Amino acid sequence: MHGSGSFSVSVNNTKLVDFVQKDREIFLTPKELGGLQIMIEDLELPQSEMAIAEVLISDIAKLTLWAPLTLIEVKDEMELTVSAYDSNMNEFD
Repeated sequence: MHGSGSFSVSVNNTKLVDFVQKDREIFLTPKELGGLQIMIEDLELPQSEMAIAEVLISDIAKLTLWAPLTLIEVKDEMELTVSAYDSNMNEFD
């Protein structure tokens, strides 16, 4: 935000992710599990601080289902909520 719009992106471990920088967006594709640092630097504002994000790429450790009712009749339908948790028990809906 409030940058020049010209920035570079780097990661500390290219074995964990593939990344593509397109305009002002960064797309990451995980390849392996592990901790990752993403560094973003504004190329036209030398006084600006480098932004660093810490990311954990992990398998899903736990899934929970929530239903508004406890029983579902045969051949009936119901909306469910599925929540996925990583190994640190952070929730991802």
